Amino acid sequence: MRVTRRMEETTMELLLHEGLLDKNGAKQATARAQDLSETPPEAAINLGLVSEKDVAGALCRHLSLPYLDATRYFVKREVFESLPLDLCETHHFVPMDKIGDLLIIAIAEVLPRRVIEEIETASGLKSRLYVSTLGSVTMAIRSLKEQLQLNKQKA
Repeated sequence: MRVTRRMEETTMELLLHEGLLDKNGAKQATARAQDLSETPPEAAINLGLVSEKDVAGALCRHLSLPYLDATRYFVKREVFESLPLDLCETHHFVPMDKIGDLLIIAIAEVLPRRVIEEIETASGLKSRLYVSTLGSVTMAIRSLKEQLQLNKQKA
């Protein structure tokens, strides 16, 4: 995956750059994030300072990535088992599909370079990123966890 300069910025920096969040809002979100073990963008959304759609739009524009609704896809078992779901939850992304040597991933926040490298190492595939809302990614991960639980109960 080619990493652009914008990919090295944080989601909060992009929101500030876009004018979707001011410095006071960023400080509020950062404080809440530390108190409640959320990411700062997640805290900004939960505080009502910015909408999920605004965050997704900023990511699409600044990272030049297309949008994909993570809740509208059925993810094959081999795809979601290629990565630890706790990694997905921590960094707000979800694997969606595997096409050839590409792993399609929906992100709700900027992924640090080290996380992209970890994804590619763990899956053995090159990553292709799409943007989704935080709610969609969270719902998709929840659905994948439920599938895993059902599979464990059947075994």
